[in-house]
Amino acid sequence: MPPLPPLAVSRPEFLFLFALLPLFWLWQRRAFRRLASFLSLFFHSLVLALLVLAAAGLHMLGPGVMSTPLLVLDLSQSLTPVQRHWMRDTVVQRLRPAPDTPALIFAGKYRRLPWREAEPLLAAPPSELQLDETNLEGALTGVLGEAHTRNVYLLSDGWETSGNATPTDARSVLPLLVERGLKLYPFPPPPAEAAPNVAIQRLGAPQSTAGGETIEVSVALENTNPGPVRGGLTLQQGGKVVWQQGVTLAPGVSLFSHSLSLSDSGLIPLHATFTPDSPREDAIPQDNQATAWVSVAPMEKVLLLSARAQDNRYLEKVLSNRGLGVTAVDLTAKPATVPSPESFSTVILNNVARDKLPAALISGLDDYVRKGGGLIMVGGEESLGLGGYKGTPIEKALPVTLLPPQKEEPHTAMMLVIDKSGSMRRENKLLYAVAGARAMARNLKDTDLLGVIGFDQEPFVVVPLEYLGKIRNDIDDRLDRLKASGGTFLLPALEEAKRQLERQYATRKHVVILTDGETGGSGSSYLDLITAMHDEEKITISTIAVGEEPNLRLLSRLAEYGGGAFHHTTDPSTLPDLFIDELEDKGEEKTMVEKELTPIPHRDSPLLKGMDDRPLPPVRGYVEAELKEGARLDIGLRADGKRPPLLASWSYGQGKAVAFTSDANGRWSAPWVSWEGFSKFWSQVVRWSLPEVKPKESHFAVELGHNETGLLIDLFSYGASEEGRAAAAKVSGPAVSSAAFPLERLAPGHYQGVYATTKAGDYRVEVTVPSGEKLGPLGYTLPPLHPREAPQPQPNLPLLETLAQATGGSVNPDVAALVPPTGPPAQQPLLPYLIPLAMALYFIELLVRRVV
Repeated sequence: MPPLPPLAVSRPEFLFLFALLPLFWLWQRRAFRRLASFLSLFFHSLVLALLVLAAAGLHMLGPGVMSTPLLVLDLSQSLTPVQRHWMRDTVVQRLRPAPDTPALIFAGKYRRLPWREAEPLLAAPPSELQLDETNLEGALTGVLGEAHTRNVYLLSDGWETSGNATPTDARSVLPLLVERGLKLYPFPPPPAEAAPNVAIQRLGAPQSTAGGETIEVSVALENTNPGPVRGGLTLQQGGKVVWQQGVTLAPGVSLFSHSLSLSDSGLIPLHATFTPDSPREDAIPQDNQATAWVSVAPMEKVLLLSARAQDNRYLEKVLSNRGLGVTAVDLTAKPATVPSPESFSTVILNNVARDKLPAALISGLDDYVRKGGGLIMVGGEESLGLGGYKGTPIEKALPVTLLPPQKEEPHTAMMLVIDKSGSMRRENKLLYAVAGARAMARNLKDTDLLGVIGFDQEPFVVVPLEYLGKIRNDIDDRLDRLKASGGTFLLPALEEAKRQLERQYATRKHVVILTDGETGGSGSSYLDLITAMHDEEKITISTIAVGEEPNLRLLSRLAEYGGGAFHHTTDPSTLPDLFIDELEDKGEEKTMVEKELTPIPHRDSPLLKGMDDRPLPPVRGYVEAELKEGARLDIGLRADGKRPPLLASWSYGQGKAVAFTSDANGRWSAPWVSWEGFSKFWSQVVRWSLPEVKPKESHFAVELGHNETGLLIDLFSYGASEEGRAAAAKVSGPAVSSAAFPLERLAPGHYQGVYATTKAGDYRVEVTVPSGEKLGPLGYTLPPLHPREAPQPQPNLPLLETLAQATGGSVNPDVAALVPPTGPPAQQPLLPYLIPLAMALYFIELLVRRVV
């Protein structure tokens, strides 16, 4: 006999009605005496029992039905097409759903549909899901509407970017999932390949600097593409482009640096941006920019004094361009007012003689330097010993001992340019000129050089420039070759004289021009040539005009521009005496050396920092001086086996002094003026001389950053104990005009505070340390705090494991070993059977009572 199926009642409280049967039997006890009455009582009892069972909801229990699993599929942009293809293969091959198996697809929003409709969407996710977000919390909230006791297969990387919880986290739904018996089985996809992207990893700049000082700005760029990426790197200072460069980024990290001088003062933002040539090589454009903030102190002031305005033109320009506040004074201007040096950080005496300076300045500069000022003396023909500074208070402050002007025996190179045109026959002018040349030769030393060029329409070299000792015996015969003929054209002869003189060394190079007529050619051509000879080659030119026909105005100007003498005579017999007069020379000052010399830098000189990778240009002259004991030779000169100073420096009292023995106006320093390092050299020399501003000793450091809640401020103490003291911060920015709040002491020497904000932009921060000192203002640029959807290197396993363990599931389970849960037992109500049976028994009782 088969066992009876299990029975149950849905309203067990009605079963108490069975207590009425004994009362009913007691009331009908007489019925037990007769058969007919007993049968009637029996049938009535059965009818009453069936009615009680019907009222109690008697039903049969059948076996439970296995529940259908639920697929939850992440289609956000953080999953690549390759990962979504893996999701489809995993569902088809491992989970094997039926076409009607329910699926829930989600990103920022979710949607429920059968697997047969969800499968094609894995290849082309619909935009209405808001693919640029991941709301896992919202998707699991949608799962709560499904039937109880069900396996939920979650295919997602577990990274969230939106939701209602703060912070966003799907763990907030866990209690409801457990209550409904929903087990989560996460299937994390394999890690995504590195996205093709370029990002600025770091923008490095010092937190503070002085106005005009050069800082190094570095930009680290990371390229995750398999190949090189080309693009443009731009650096802006407060919205103005200060550096722009095309770059090629190899895979990995590339570092670029740029030297920048900040002339503005205050808190200066530096903003770096990278723009790829191909947008396809950059998945996340938002990380192509970064901002650094530099606190710039006001620029230093420099007083630049010179005897002539043209001497200042180079120094004033380079120092101003390097961020120094330069006040240039030309002492020959009327009126020339010299400001007090006390209002300047450094005073520069640029080729200016002592007698051009106010007496109060001369006597006060020594004390000015001793008290912390800077002094720089730049050489020239009116500076150092040549300027009369020997024995003055200024010499005491300089790192060199000055040499007074000394005479040197001249070593002369004399070139005679003599007109031999046809007109020179008259009045024996050519004969007197030849006699003057012979007299000059007799008065020159064997170590002097002499050359003679005759000219008509063409130059004629009579005596090539040579030492007298070699040609003295032949000089008379060679001069006899001068014969008068032809026209007059002086310019080619002057050019030949220049060619011969510029190849020779002499303390004095001199040209004497003699003519009796028009010179030919344009006046501007002569003046340009004479100026070049005098300024560049230090050749002096004198002119002698004979008779009434020469161009006296031009010849006098040639002598003026050439730095020589102009003679005019109508008596040819005076020519020999005029030639002899040109031999007279006041002598060169030995203290001034004019020849090309090679500088030798000192490797460890702080004035030449960063300049040891390039040779220094030569100088064409300098003023002799001797290095004082205790001074530093920053640059020496290679001169006849000696090392005279070109640049010397030392500390004097609390200040600093520098001497540069060449000039800065281009006469001796023309190679320096055109040198690419000229600006940097003078900037570093001047900045070294500036008073040292000792930074306030502080045992505190501030670091700014951000997290998901806002601006993060960390204060670190490295000094004495700050026990019992408090720290605070004040923030201003786009979200608030000013907000002050205390910093929490996390540990000894570490304070932290967070200014809660989600508003991106530029913020100013001032920190009050426990000692009461204020640090800042500091700057920080807060980027957008909501991250953009992007493939991640690893899935969020901690979150996925938490979801699985809390609901009784597991990560990446063996699906074949899982037993799908069954639903509650099936209920079959017996009411349709009980009522008819009760009615049938009632009629049977009527029939039995009539028959019996």
